Amino acid sequence: MKDNRTRRVLALLLTFALCLCTPIAQAETAQATAESEALPAEQTEVQAEVRIEVETAGNSSVSYPVVSGLADESVQGRLNAAIETGLSLANARLLLERVRAAGGEPEGQATLTMETTVYRVGNVLSVAVSRTGEQADGSIGHSVTALVFDLMTGDPVALDALFADPEAAYAHMEAVLQEELGESMNAYTDNASVLPMPRDNYALDALGLTVYYAPSQYTTVSGRAGAFHFYYYELEPYLSELGQALTAREEDGQDAAAAIREAVAQGAFPNWIEGVRLGEPIGAYLDAYTLAADPDYTLESRVYLFSEPQLRGLSLETWLYAECAEEEAPVTAIRASRIDLFGLRPGVTTLAECEQLLGTPDGRTLRDADDAYNMMLEEGESLFYLSGGYSLEVHADAQGVVSCLILYDDARTA
Repeated sequence: MKDNRTRRVLALLLTFALCLCTPIAQAETAQATAESEALPAEQTEVQAEVRIEVETAGNSSVSYPVVSGLADESVQGRLNAAIETGLSLANARLLLERVRAAGGEPEGQATLTMETTVYRVGNVLSVAVSRTGEQADGSIGHSVTALVFDLMTGDPVALDALFADPEAAYAHMEAVLQEELGESMNAYTDNASVLPMPRDNYALDALGLTVYYAPSQYTTVSGRAGAFHFYYYELEPYLSELGQALTAREEDGQDAAAAIREAVAQGAFPNWIEGVRLGEPIGAYLDAYTLAADPDYTLESRVYLFSEPQLRGLSLETWLYAECAEEEAPVTAIRASRIDLFGLRPGVTTLAECEQLLGTPDGRTLRDADDAYNMMLEEGESLFYLSGGYSLEVHADAQGVVSCLILYDDARTA
């Protein structure tokens, strides 16, 4: 009898203890769940495939991205529906049907060409589709539609989300636009208003973001819709946590000095623009890119600038007097006034910081006003570093801030 009472007492005590512990356990579980849900999206990358579909009729072609493989089919459906609507694909297909009904198109003519570029970083998908020919409103010309999505939710990612203080970031970006493009464009085209900067039509890539203008606001001399590319390092002070996550580079944390010397030895800026290399025929790049204007000249070279927004700040040089056809002349120098070469950044890095990073230069020279003018540079000082038979000139303005990097196909120290 006594044993039975003892067992009942122990059972009551155990039940009471469990009642006390359960809320604590529930609270700990809830806290753990909340912390898991608060993890940055980039730490839980969703499985998804993005393929580019192409439909054709005659000489016309329409390409567009299709998202598949998402676990949440409702999100996947919403994404693909937003892409269909955003790119006016129903209108594009009607144009293809019209071409088929007409039996095709004259040789060399296309009613419509749509070309797609996609870029994914973490759970963010960026899409940019160039449309040449008949536009959705019936006009003839060129436009670019850019869309950025969160693959986890299917929602658009607004440009605002990339910045801690969007208005401060936009003020900085518009100041850069005004400084580099400015009112001079009005002399070349009727549609040349760079301000206000578009905030609803942008795309991402590995190096930065591009804003695309409506043709009615800004059209280039060649008839293409205006665009402007900002490198991430130019926007670094304004980036939000999301912006910082999207702009993280695989090269972050590596030995910058060794990487720069290796780049010089390769005769290229491999982390900046793939495929551009010293010694290659200039014709390969004239075919691949669009010249912004007729070639310019330094005292020793012919200089080519390109209009693609992602090539902002790039120019290629060949011999001033080529002993061969122009397109066969080799690239003798690559210069960049906008680049993040493993932390070496024109407009940000000082010459003193460069020397601290790369060590004592193999040569140094002061460029006075005349010398700088002849080399298409600002008055200032240059440091030279040799590697693999090539040389890198790091030029700084009179204030000591690096303004340009030039990679040469020979070993020069002045």
